[in-house]
Amino acid sequence: MKVNGKLQYSPMLRVAICLVAGIIAGDMLYGVISPWTWFAAAVVCVTAALAEYRHCLLQGFLILLSFALTGGILACRERTETDFKPSEKEVLYHAVITSRPVIGKKTVKFDMTVTDLERPLKVKAFVRRDARAEALCVGAGIECVSRLKAPENSRGADFDYRSWLLRHGYAATTFIYNKNWTGARVSL
Repeated sequence: MKVNGKLQYSPMLRVAICLVAGIIAGDMLYGVISPWTWFAAAVVCVTAALAEYRHCLLQGFLILLSFALTGGILACRERTETDFKPSEKEVLYHAVITSRPVIGKKTVKFDMTVTDLERPLKVKAFVRRDARAEALCVGAGIECVSRLKAPENSRGADFDYRSWLLRHGYAATTFIYNKNWTGARVSL
C-alpha cells in the first residue's frame, strides 16, 4: 500500500490539532463570538461537507473545520459556565464547603459552592483563622455576607492565577470576615 505522506500514518492527529485549535480560538474569542454563532457555523460546515461528496479535498477540509468549530463551541460553553458578574457590594448567601479546609498562618482556605444565587457558583474562599474556622469541614453549610469578586492575578506574578481558577471552574473568590459567617443548614 502506497501512502501519500507521513501524516497519513496518524489520521486522528489532524482531527486533534483542529479540535485544539478550535478550543484555543474559542477561548480567545469568548465574548466576541457567541456559542450559538459557533454552533450555527458548525452546522453549516457539516451540511456543506455532506453535500460535497464529489470533491474529496473540499469535503475533508470542511470536516476538519467542523472539528475546529466544535472546539470553539466547547470552549465557549465552558467559559459561559464560569462567567460571573460580581456586585460591588456585599451579598448574603448560603454555601456548602466542598473541599477540605487548609489552615494557613492567618487564614483558612477552602472551596465552597454557593447555592442560592441565580445559579450554583464554585468559589475559592478565605476566612480569618480562629477556632470556629479551624473546625470547618467538608459538607458543612455556612451563611455568609461577603463580596464575591471575579478572579484576578497578583501584580507582578508570572503565574496566571485568574486563568487557572477559571479553567478549574471557579467563578469567584471571596474573603469572609469572622463576624460575617455562621454555620447553617443549607438545602442542596
